[in-house]
Amino acid sequence: MNQFFDYNLEECYNLVETIVCKLGKMTGVESFALSRYLKLKKDDNGFDLKFIMERVKILALNYMQDNKLHIQVGFDIIYATTEALKKVDVRGINQLALFDSWILELRGL
Repeated sequence: MNQFFDYNLEECYNLVETIVCKLGKMTGVESFALSRYLKLKKDDNGFDLKFIMERVKILALNYMQDNKLHIQVGFDIIYATTEALKKVDVRGINQLALFDSWILELRGL
């Protein structure tokens, strides 16, 4: 939770909202380019992937409750994100490949 205070909250919210609401309207190149906002390697600057995935689940749930997101789409986003989150802490996993596969799955919803 301490990392939350280290982040630019507006930039964080914009990234999460883009993933939840705008991903299907973006080109593949644009959607995969979102990785530039993430800390996927030790020397990268950006948001922690796990942190962003958790926020995606929260925003999807909030948008479903506010009728801003179709319930089935929201559940699919939460499910896909939960499955991806299970792999985030696996030792040796390629974070960029995980991000790309997660984004690819979300784009298909």
